[in-house]
Amino acid sequence: MSSARSALLLSAALVSFSMATSCQEDPARAGMLKDAKEILAIRPSPAMPKAMAEKIMRFYFLHNISGCGFPGELVDEGEYWTATPRVGIAGKADKDPIRLHKGTGRISWGQGPAFESLKAMVKAAK
Repeated sequence: MSSARSALLLSAALVSFSMATSCQEDPARAGMLKDAKEILAIRPSPAMPKAMAEKIMRFYFLHNISGCGFPGELVDEGEYWTATPRVGIAGKADKDPIRLHKGTGRISWGQGPAFESLKAMVKAAK
């Protein structure tokens, strides 16, 4: 087989592979979209359950603080759920807590962005 023909076949194979893989959904993006839908279904209220707050805090953490670590243990402070971010493999505690207002869904962190609603937080993550 000539080298020109080999190059052409290789080029065609690469184009086919590229097209096939570009049509497949990225698993991380699919997970983010699933989480976003679940968060948009949450209706903030003064009685927001801890499980819902954990989901919101985790989303905020991953999109605004770090892809490595976790939000930390949630604390019920009346009108707010708070969590101290634990960053990196060692889970080093940050000085500023994430604060989630139960009644409005407003979420903020000392060094990061504040969002007035869950919808605004999800929209900013896309």
